[in-house]
Amino acid sequence: MASEKKEEKDLDSKNEISQDSEKIEDETYITVNHPMTKEHYISFIAVVGTDGFSLKKLYPEGSCEARFRLRGHGKIYCYCNHHGMSSKKY
Repeated sequence: MASEKKEEKDLDSKNEISQDSEKIEDETYITVNHPMTKEHYISFIAVVGTDGFSLKKLYPEGSCEARFRLRGHGKIYCYCNHHGMSSKKY
């Protein structure tokens, strides 16, 4: 039985998930440019930093965006049901 291992990919990689962010008051608005169909979607966006983590659950056919308070430095994670985990440092 073959085991599939999904590797973490960098959000900056070409042909992978791309992420845009915009500062709004004391939060950062994150938009991930990715399909959100029933068959292919981002399951969640999470931020892991020096002061803890926050997670936003996403749903098929919904928007692929979230607002987080980004303090210090850390990583933004996205999980695609087809491609696995992707991340980007902030």
